[in-house]
This record gives sequence, structure tokens and C-alpha cells, in this order.
Amino acid sequence: MDKEAFFKLCDKISELEKNKAIKDNRLDWFNDDIKERQELINKYEIIKPLPLKDNPIIIDDYPYGFRLRTKIKYYMEENNKGTRLISQTLNPKTNEWNKPKASNYDEVSIIVKEKETGHISHLGLSFYDNVSENIPLLKECFDILTERQLEKLKHWIKIMYTNCFITCKVETITNENEERLKQEEEKHKIELAKLYNAIDKTVDKEVIKND
Repeated sequence: MDKEAFFKLCDKISELEKNKAIKDNRLDWFNDDIKERQELINKYEIIKPLPLKDNPIIIDDYPYGFRLRTKIKYYMEENNKGTRLISQTLNPKTNEWNKPKASNYDEVSIIVKEKETGHISHLGLSFYDNVSENIPLLKECFDILTERQLEKLKHWIKIMYTNCFITCKVETITNENEERLKQEEEKHKIELAKLYNAIDKTVDKEVIKND
């Protein structure tokens, strides 16, 4: 994926998102979301390179029960469901690793360390997030993402681009309008598919050209 072209597209989508927020009279919410996301990112240091199962972070002197101390390791697990943070403590009595504990899945996720406490956690990218609020994080972590995560990122940017051209309306279903609304829904599905396919081709041409 062409990094420069990708972020150029991100900036374009961000401007479209802003214009849509202005039109919907929710610019204050839009700006607040960006500010809150940036404040969250500023609390953490990104662990580079991305720790995976074969190269985990191992921390010594981790509390185990009330009195004992041990080691704990962290790494990112990835599969078709997405990525998630795995933590695993070493049993000091048997010197064997305990059963791993897993976070929830994100489409794209990285491991971070909280600056104030040193606590290891993760930050994720969801398909529910706007591009605007995630540009700073993506610029910090783009180079450490795995091939699987980059594939997820391609899909995400296409969906976000498509969302910029979608509008919604709410209408109560009655006996009089139910059939009409069903027909309109089917028509909208066809139009949405055409829109996504057009954007899919555009993004592949402009951003995915170096794959």
C-alpha cells in the first residue's frame, strides 16, 4: 500500500467528514471526538515493533497473588476475526506459562504503554470510528502494522470513504407506506453497492497501486 497516497486519501475523507458534520449541525461533536481521541493517544507510548507471539514483551517482577512476583508477557494475536491483545503470566511455582488472557477483537490494534504508570494495554481501530479522529494514531503506527492488518485497513478506508456519501432518514412504518419503504430499501441497497464498487476501484487504483 502506498503510504503517502493513503494519508492523502485520509485527509480528503477527513474534509468530507467535516463538511458532513457541518451540514448535520454536529460540528462541535465532530471536533470533540477528534480532541478526545488525541488526548487518549497522548497518554500512551506505542510499542515498536509490534509484539507478536514469537517476539512478545516480557516484564519481570509482576505481582502474582498476594506475595509472589513473576513474569508476564504480552503480544498481539491476529486471525480472520481481527487482532487482540494477549497477556500470559508465568506460574512461579511450576515455571510454566498460565492460560493466556485475551482482550476483545479490534479490526486493527497495537500494543501501547501508559506513560504515567507503565501499564501495558492496546489501542484499536474500529469500523465505527471516523477517519478524522484516527489519522494521528495511524501516522504513528502505520509502519509496524502486519500484512493482515493492512488488509483490514484497506477495507476500512473504503467503507469510510463510502460513508461520506450516505445520508439516512427516519420514517415510521405504517400499513400505508410499508410496501413503498421495502421497495425503496432494495433500491438503496443496489445504489450503495454501486457506490462502494466505484470507490473500491478508485482506492485500489490510487492507494493500493504498490501491492
